[in-house]
Amino acid sequence: RLQPILTSSRHVMTILFVADEGVADSGFFATYQARNATEKTCSPAEFSCGNGECRALESVCDGWHDCPDGTDEVNCTGVSYPAFGSVCEPVEVEMCLGLGYNATSFPNIWLAIPDQEGAAEVLQDYQVSCPGAACGTTPTTTYHAMLTTTLPLLMELACYQHLRLLICSLFVPKCTPDGGVLQPCQAVCLAAELRCQQSLGLLGILWPINCNILPDSSDPIECFQP
Repeated sequence: RLQPILTSSRHVMTILFVADEGVADSGFFATYQARNATEKTCSPAEFSCGNGECRALESVCDGWHDCPDGTDEVNCTGVSYPAFGSVCEPVEVEMCLGLGYNATSFPNIWLAIPDQEGAAEVLQDYQVSCPGAACGTTPTTTYHAMLTTTLPLLMELACYQHLRLLICSLFVPKCTPDGGVLQPCQAVCLAAELRCQQSLGLLGILWPINCNILPDSSDPIECFQP
């Protein structure tokens, strides 16, 4: 029976062959393929991550670490919303109610979300879980797997007072009276990362937001703070 394909990002792989005293076959057979990590293997419509994986070009500098090594968010400059003719609408996403603003505007061009229903669906992915007694102590390899106990939404973690506001303002952006939208200020994101990185690490979750592309300003015209 063929064994599953093994993939390693290291240049050395050790294979252990274990056998008993019986003689039933003549050993084992294996094939391998070595690939240069800098070799371009992605299509022209894709971005090549540092580890060789491919991602859509739209994911580059979008504020989220899509590549495992984060190379899609390296050397990014400030990203802002393009001008568009949307008008404000009341916030309807339940988990984003009561956060200091009650109007939003869609489509969310920055994250390519068409409406509030789409934003609510994406935000559901921010659920984390772990086995009851091990919560907060045992790392887990995935935060989508539902085990015996479901932790609160990522936005409800107590590591940072304004974490829920930060996440909501990215997915359900604050609408200004003239129909535009305001991103959260970079300082808000950096404060959340500083306070929450360790807590998320205990759950095996990396901090998902590239704070460097948010406005580095405290001017309420350019961005907003709690």
